[in-house]
Amino acid sequence: GIGVNGFIMAEGKKMSKRLGNFITMRQALDKYGADVSRFALAYFGEGLDDADWREKEVEGIRRNLESFYQMMIKTNELKFDDKIYMIDKWLKSRINKTIIEVTSHFEKTETRSAVQKAFYQFLNDLDWYRRRRKGVGKTYRNALEIMLKLLTPVIPHIAEEIWEKWGNRTFISLSEWPKPNFEEIDETIEAREEYIKNLCNDIREILNVTGMMKANMITIFTAPKWMYKIFSEALKSKENLMKRVMKDPEIRRNGARAAKYVNTILKTQLPSKAWINIDEEKTLIEEKEFLEREFQCKINIVSAESSQHPKAKIAIPFKPGIYVE
Repeated sequence: GIGVNGFIMAEGKKMSKRLGNFITMRQALDKYGADVSRFALAYFGEGLDDADWREKEVEGIRRNLESFYQMMIKTNELKFDDKIYMIDKWLKSRINKTIIEVTSHFEKTETRSAVQKAFYQFLNDLDWYRRRRKGVGKTYRNALEIMLKLLTPVIPHIAEEIWEKWGNRTFISLSEWPKPNFEEIDETIEAREEYIKNLCNDIREILNVTGMMKANMITIFTAPKWMYKIFSEALKSKENLMKRVMKDPEIRRNGARAAKYVNTILKTQLPSKAWINIDEEKTLIEEKEFLEREFQCKINIVSAESSQHPKAKIAIPFKPGIYVE
């Protein structure tokens, strides 16, 4: 499709000679090059909205694309193993979702959203993958190739150069557009990784607030089992939640505390139903090695039901109590 904008804005104002904020396409090309200019114009506007050209952000885009280019070129130096871990399955799921979303955005001329997901979101996913995994698998190599293809409409010259340096003799612009494999999309694995990522962010926030550079030990308290029953029921439906869960003898025995949690969860925006399938304590045990590597300290995982620690009392499903020492 073809999108036509009415005006190009500059620093939030209509671009015009009278205001002295006029920049020609030739000036932009001479200063930044074709691909940086294309990327900026695609990112600065959405659909038929007028693009807003901002010099500082264009400079940031140039630096980002330079880093991206170096990352892609160094791919030839990496060794990819054949192992498939949970994080590889997560990346496959994320790749296929991104293909679907980016394709849809381009078809609707939503260039800002397309660039956001094909570049910035994709980079974040790749960063998380490298943090989570020892070494890189062939899934990572495939992800880089798909990312480059998704960005080719926006940065064709950079994409062609990278493609050639990878040893390809054809043009990437003539290659087949990525197609999603719906069977590789796994909402449960994505939810599991989101939980680990959120936990890491929470721990880092505690370290920042307390001014601790490094912890000696981190204890993670998981919620009591009866709370997960309430959480699961709430994911199914919030309708008559209190009445439904109070039929359970174990929940009823926890009276006021159970009622308080129900009222809290009724006011909370809940995640997807895929979270029902996650065993929080089991997940923490499986990822203990990663957490110890990430925070360079010993990690203890304790059920709130077996502890009288104050942090154990505030643990709720997927928001564990965290004690740092």
